[in-house]
Amino acid sequence: MLDCTDDEEEAALKRVSVHEAGHAVCRLAATGKTDIVLITVEHEGNGALGYVQHEGKGMMLPTSKNLRDELVCLLGGMSAEEVYFGSFSAGNSSDLEKATYHAARYVGTYGMSDAGLVQFVSPKSHGVDLNSLPKETLSAMHRVLDECHDEAKRRIEECRPAIDAITAALKDKATLTGEELLAIWEACKPGGGA
Repeated sequence: MLDCTDDEEEAALKRVSVHEAGHAVCRLAATGKTDIVLITVEHEGNGALGYVQHEGKGMMLPTSKNLRDELVCLLGGMSAEEVYFGSFSAGNSSDLEKATYHAARYVGTYGMSDAGLVQFVSPKSHGVDLNSLPKETLSAMHRVLDECHDEAKRRIEECRPAIDAITAALKDKATLTGEELLAIWEACKPGGGA
């Protein structure tokens, strides 16, 4: 568990807890179930201040809705920070990198946007050179990311009691299992529980 000895560390712990709870709640609000193995605010050797660990299986044939839900989940942490603190921190850089990559695939690989049935990003690529994409593709990516960011903030607002409960539990225990997370969700989710 983080040893909170001063106000700055306490504030950082709260921000990281809200951030990770945002990811988890956006996933739960989308599916009603969880593939989350654990959620933690323990410092990691790789510099991460917290993370949500998922089971390692992906979807065989994701739909547009599945991919957009994944984008909402990736943007859930920074969206929770915005809702709770008025702005997001630099702790979202990995999430934003992944979301940008997924948006590029959504638009430029799968043709699932208003940019049309195009493929500028190879399904085999592991990165995206944004400078090589047409302006229309970049514009479509921005629209998808903005729409998913707005949806993440909507879910965060709707699920504040769950985020509050998860944040309190993380402050107390630092790490929750997927089962503990699901129990909190069931008790606090919109339209049910508390």
